[in-house]
Amino acid sequence: MLDMTPAEFRRLVDGGHLPPPKSIGGLPRWETSTLRRIISGEAADDGDFET
Repeated sequence: MLDMTPAEFRRLVDGGHLPPPKSIGGLPRWETSTLRRIISGEAADDGDFET
């Protein structure tokens, strides 16, 4: 979905540029709908990410 390495993705999450994961079965997971909104620019005006 995003053209970057896992390390780049983690740096963006750690820096607050992408939302934090939700734990599902003890594993970090991201909602694809949220990531799609970020990619399309729809989430740009939302302020903080939902946690």
